[in-house]
Amino acid sequence: MFKKIMEVIEQEFSGAKAIEYTRGVWNNDRWFTFSKILDGARYCVDVMKSDGLSEVELIEQPADGETLFGNWMSPLAWDVGEATLEIVEPKESAQVLANRQEVPCAVVMWSAPTHKEGIEAEVLSLEQGTPEEVEKLDVAGKMLLTDKQPRGIKVAAAKNGAMGIISFYSTRPDDLPDVTMWINGWSNLPGGWMLTKRDTHLVGFSIPPAKGRMLRDIIHNSGKVVVRAKVDSRFYAGILPGATGVIEGTSCKHEEVMVLGHNGEQGANDNASGCGAMLEIGRCLNSLINSGKLPRPKRSIRILMCAECYGSLAYVTANMERMKNTVACINLDTVAGAPYAIGAPLQFTPNPHSNMSYTDVLTEKILEAVSSQNHNFVYRTLKNFSMIDNLMADPMVGSPAHSFYEIGKYWHTSADTPEILDENTIKSSGIFAATYLYFIANAGYNEAQWLAHEVATKGKQRIANEVQAHITSFLTTDIASDESLSQLRAEGTKRINYLLERQIEAVHSVKRLLSEDEISQINGTLDELSKQLNQTAKDETHRFEHAIDEYAKTHNLTLVEIKEELTETEREASQIIPKRKFIGTVTYDDLPDELRLKKSSPRWWGELGCALYWCDGKRNLLEIMTLVKLELGNLNADLVSEFEFLAEHGYVSF
Repeated sequence: MFKKIMEVIEQEFSGAKAIEYTRGVWNNDRWFTFSKILDGARYCVDVMKSDGLSEVELIEQPADGETLFGNWMSPLAWDVGEATLEIVEPKESAQVLANRQEVPCAVVMWSAPTHKEGIEAEVLSLEQGTPEEVEKLDVAGKMLLTDKQPRGIKVAAAKNGAMGIISFYSTRPDDLPDVTMWINGWSNLPGGWMLTKRDTHLVGFSIPPAKGRMLRDIIHNSGKVVVRAKVDSRFYAGILPGATGVIEGTSCKHEEVMVLGHNGEQGANDNASGCGAMLEIGRCLNSLINSGKLPRPKRSIRILMCAECYGSLAYVTANMERMKNTVACINLDTVAGAPYAIGAPLQFTPNPHSNMSYTDVLTEKILEAVSSQNHNFVYRTLKNFSMIDNLMADPMVGSPAHSFYEIGKYWHTSADTPEILDENTIKSSGIFAATYLYFIANAGYNEAQWLAHEVATKGKQRIANEVQAHITSFLTTDIASDESLSQLRAEGTKRINYLLERQIEAVHSVKRLLSEDEISQINGTLDELSKQLNQTAKDETHRFEHAIDEYAKTHNLTLVEIKEELTETEREASQIIPKRKFIGTVTYDDLPDELRLKKSSPRWWGELGCALYWCDGKRNLLEIMTLVKLELGNLNADLVSEFEFLAEHGYVSF
């Protein structure tokens, strides 16, 4: 149903133009200072104005290191000019190890400054690169050399008087020995990210693995190496900049479909390509609408460039009324690396089960259509929701949201430059996203009918596939006891019923596209499709149970009744009805140091994030625990203890 839209967009969308826009963003953001990020945001504003978008504005959010967006604490603004690192002793080994003017990410983001003349310090090579090792050694006044992620030892290094850290950490030290890793976080918090006012300041450099190994060899052979480090940086309360613009709709222009991406990162692919693709989407769609090749859509289309998670959460919290009318979101994160060249497919995240939507199926349908025309456009759909700046899918916000990204071999490295960008990939990514945005923006009754049928068809397949996976599993497993087989039967039946509920929710989600009168009209169709899904679940349950019965007969096993007796923890959970007090994931950024330095930040969703999404103020914690296990396939966390901790510190109430 979207094919004609896609064909029109394909004729207008320019991969070359998207690359040009990407370069424009990257020329500023590659320096990743807050001043240059602001210049990059201004560039995006200028492009959107030039291309005729409406409501174009520069977004200025606080970067004071203390303001909370949901539970994410804003970063402290930081700028840096010169940053160099050189060996001064032994003289025969004297050389420059790092120069920011040549390799911007040679300095750690949020590195502390040195005095103008620099600092000289002996280099101490770490073997394990752990806080425990740092605590045991005399590190005072020394620069610590490590091939591990330097954030892990930052707190211990600063506490024990180290002058700084030289990192040659790399995710691909053997494949990319001469490439520098971008260290883009300097938080004290385990699992933390951006530096806040509460975090320790420490000098940090990043050098390629080859140079790190060379430096380690010099230390081994010479016994002592002294380096001179210069960093001209400053911390200040500034702004976290972004940019936004709108293609205005018609009859439902107060409703929006949003595409967002990240500014402020050093890579051309990660993340300037997302911004470049969005700018070309804006130009492309506006041109097609103004020329009459596409009618102006019913709903408005919003483009948003902002800092990853921090910026989007700040935008959402400041615009909750607007978000209530945002019918769908998609995040274009990293979209221009040819999958075969960078060694990774494009990845698509589905909605969380707590916010099921037709958009899962629509996205896959469009991706299939695009990939059929570009066989090098390789993608995969993740099994579960993953928090990649798609926080609009939080049920407290309520908009279905997806992320589209790739993590290839050049991710977060100095090799992520425009030279690795692929025009065909960014064009295919842009066509996909533009089709998605326009289709939803202009969707009405017929489109909702079509989507409901597509979702129901896919739902039936998912239920059948789930049953087949269960059957395959127990037929290839040696089940030795009556209780084990009976437990498997009970869990499989529960899983089928769970999937049925989720698929029915997805079918009914098309109502978001309709008026009250249209909802009354479509209810008959939705009820019929729900009945069909129920019948499929009934038939598949029968197939599953029959297969279990046959297995029992052939293996001389007897099915027994499974009595679900609650444990003490489960009984306690059944008495707790948690109410969440914040939007997004919990980070612990605002906890007292004695707590936050001991408890890893769960900001990237996981079991606790999943549980928080299921909190609606009505479900008890036992029900939530059951839903988490059904959604993710397992539950290892002690959610009773976790929620008691959350309640104690004001994140939830009981």
